[in-house]
This record gives sequence, C-alpha cells and structure tokens, in this order.
Amino acid sequence: MDELQKLLEQEVSELRSIIKRAEFILDSAPEGHLRVSKNHGKDQYYLRTNPKDDKGVYLKKSELEIAKKIAQRDYAKKMKSWACSEIQKFEQLTYYKRYEMSSQIFDSFHEGKRKLIHPFVLSEEMYANTWINSQQKKKAKLMRELHYLEYSYKNGDEPLNYTEKGEIVRSKSEKIIADRYHRLGIPYIYELPIRMKGFGYIKPDFTLLNKHTRKVYIHEHFGMMDQAEYCEKAMKKIELYQLNHFYVGKNLLLTYESSGHMLNMKIVDDLIREFLLF
Repeated sequence: MDELQKLLEQEVSELRSIIKRAEFILDSAPEGHLRVSKNHGKDQYYLRTNPKDDKGVYLKKSELEIAKKIAQRDYAKKMKSWACSEIQKFEQLTYYKRYEMSSQIFDSFHEGKRKLIHPFVLSEEMYANTWINSQQKKKAKLMRELHYLEYSYKNGDEPLNYTEKGEIVRSKSEKIIADRYHRLGIPYIYELPIRMKGFGYIKPDFTLLNKHTRKVYIHEHFGMMDQAEYCEKAMKKIELYQLNHFYVGKNLLLTYESSGHMLNMKIVDDLIREFLLF
C-alpha cells in the first residue's frame, strides 16, 4: 500500500471520529434556537422555541448550560455535514486511483492479447458500453412484455424530433437535452421502463450513467408546467419517485418548462457538471 493510500485512510478515519462525536452531541441536544444580543458590551442569550418568536426567552446565568448545549449542537451539525462531504471527496480519490491503475494494467497488454482477456475491473468506457448494451436489451424486452410502442407521432404532419443518435423523442427540448448528453459522452437510455413499487412501470425521460462513479440517475423533464392537468400529473410522478427512493439532488434530476418559460440549458449544464461529469 503506498503512502498516499495510507494518508487517505488516516484522514477518513479522523473524519469518521468527528462524525461519531457530532452524532453523540446531536442525540442529546436540546430543542430550540439561540439568539445572541449585546448589552453594555456583554453577551446575552435568548432561547427561541417558537419560529414566530423573533426575540425568545432570556436565559439567566444559571441557565447558561442550555445556551452552551444549543451552540455546541449547531456546531456539531455543521461539522458532521462538513466531515461527510470530505469523506465523499476522499472516497472519490480512492475510487479514481483504483480504476485508473486497473485500466493501466489491462492497457499494458498487446491489443491482440486484450481481445482474449476478460478484465477483472472494467475501464470507464468498457463499463459504459456494457451498461448501454444491457439497458438497451432490457428496454427492448420490457417494451415487448408490457406491449409498449416506441414513441412516434400519431399525426404525420407533426415534425419528428430526431436526436443525434437517431432516436425519436417527444419534444424539441428533449432533443436538446439528449444531444447535450450525447456530445458530452454521457451514457443514457431514453424512456427505459422502470418498476415503481405500489404502482407498476413508468418510463422516465432519461436513465443516465455517470461512468466515473458508475452511479445511475433519472432525469425527468416536465415541459408543460403551465397546464393544470399536466402539472398535477407531474407532481404525482415526483411523489411516486420519492416513495421509491429517488430523491432530487441524490439520484433524481428535474428540469421544467412552460409556454412562457423555456428550457434553461444553463441549469441542465449545471446538473451535468454536478452529477454526471465528476
């Protein structure tokens, strides 16, 4: 094990100790919020238990322990959040190193030999290609079993929205999003049926793979949010995702649009940088 790996593990161990200590404090911390005010150069503390009460109840010197516990709780909460974020960064570094080294070993072989080898750990591109092929087969199988039809327009006069991959999508905005994913090399499957507990199958707009972290995301674009019936269905769909453990900012990406508010591609690009390019 090299020195970098040892240092990473040591840092993560120290951060886990911080989290454990913070959780111990949070488990026994009192409720309420602390307000600090100056009076003749001295700090005075007020306990706020009602959000509508801006001032709170004055804490006497004999009650200073309450103020200390609340302040320590707020500090512990921020420290826990910071430590969790730092651990995630260190784990990402370890992840990169592991797959980078394994890919280098595979690439060190002659091209002819590589064709004969089944690698223990797939490179990012190999993993992405394997994922795309398996998900396309899964989609085809489910579409047959569920008697779904690939999307096509009923009215032949409507323009077809072809993506750069040659797929037909339901809107110009979905084409723009799909093409952005394609150009950036982000693997995606359009309308891959997914089973939702307590409901059945639905077809998210995009199922995406972050090929660096190998994490899968769902991206739903709601394009007619100014229409009451559509908006109601969108809200129910978001709730259904949450009931099935798909959460915004974790594994569910959402974008919106209406007739008066067009798709904001800056937001799409921000989501891509945050979750998919790593």
